[in-house]
Amino acid sequence: MLSIENLSVAFNQETVLKNLSFTISKGELVGIVGESGSGKSITALSIMGLLPQSAKITSGKIILKHNNQQQIDLAKANSDQHRKVRGKIISMIFQEPMTSLNPSMRCGEQVVEALVLHNSIKTSEAKQKCITLFEEMMLPDPLKVFTSYPHQLSGGQKQRVMIAMTLAGNPLLLIADEPTTALDVTVQQEIIGLLKRIVSQRSMSLIFISHDLGVVKEISERLIVLKDGEMVEIGQTSTLLSKPKHNYTKGLIKCRPPMHSRPFRLHTIQDFVDKNDLLPSKDEAAENTSNIQNLIPPADPLLHISNLSVSYTTKRNFWGNPKKEFVAVNNLSVDLYPNETLGLVGESGCGKTTLGRAILGLTPIANGEILYKGNSLINMTRSELKQFRQEVQFVFQDPFSSLNPRHTIG
Repeated sequence: MLSIENLSVAFNQETVLKNLSFTISKGELVGIVGESGSGKSITALSIMGLLPQSAKITSGKIILKHNNQQQIDLAKANSDQHRKVRGKIISMIFQEPMTSLNPSMRCGEQVVEALVLHNSIKTSEAKQKCITLFEEMMLPDPLKVFTSYPHQLSGGQKQRVMIAMTLAGNPLLLIADEPTTALDVTVQQEIIGLLKRIVSQRSMSLIFISHDLGVVKEISERLIVLKDGEMVEIGQTSTLLSKPKHNYTKGLIKCRPPMHSRPFRLHTIQDFVDKNDLLPSKDEAAENTSNIQNLIPPADPLLHISNLSVSYTTKRNFWGNPKKEFVAVNNLSVDLYPNETLGLVGESGCGKTTLGRAILGLTPIANGEILYKGNSLINMTRSELKQFRQEVQFVFQDPFSSLNPRHTIG
């Protein structure tokens, strides 16, 4: 149903997508993998006709066949032609639902708007269809979600609303651009299962874009590997991942950190591109793990957290006093030593981010103690707190929401 032939895209004079060619049949699930900047999202945006003004398709065709083999070249389509295709024939799920959904509109209103636009139905009928879509997305309490704003939903729930919106026009092809990147592993599996079920039930085609080979392996039948805007390998997913031919593909597979050992240095893809086999032996892995452990000195902890509790007020009485609280972190104790890397894992809502914010003093603590280099954060003076925040930094989850869009990066 979709055929891409020698597609090239350039930003000003720099070509970022070079002679890309592949086809997608009806009902087929195709994965696209590669590093950041390899051209995955540019491919999707080219198909959707959503390239930024600074980008231009310099050559190639994007042939879409629909309505009894009627053809249209999306590479040469104008804005009106793209609008007729977008949402009705091809829909796209974006990576970050919080920036894709309108924060000033209730979730139900946004999906109803898409339903009315693509199906030419009345608002009352669209509302009922929206509730049905939310039920199909397995959203808890669809009526409550309908009247909720995006910030009132979890990441997984927002992504389900986005998927419901993309299905409003009953498209033939769904493009999912890293839809599970910002979600925890449990919710990630739920979204993957939901997408597989939807594609199967509706006989849709799917392009699944990701940098996570484990996720792509679960959902795609055929796999495309991109590097620097060029396709380096294509084939059946199971065959390509078990017997890769290109060194870059081998690097993507092998450079994933091992689960049962900790190497002295994490390998990069370039290590495998330059040298075919760079995986350490079991003895080397064990030795590296021992070396890392020896780097951690038996000294006082750099960060000491004792019996930490953090709670949020969820309900107040008439006088404004707390009536009901939600405990986000409950009696947590942990130590972090110099030269040590400490990992925090858990489902959404388990308290990971709250702990990080409490350490920096961005969230008030209810009970417990936090010591940095032996000094209590609560008793720090203004100058000490300023020095602390220079030494301890927080990298937030979503860079788009963290960076000021009005300022240049520099």
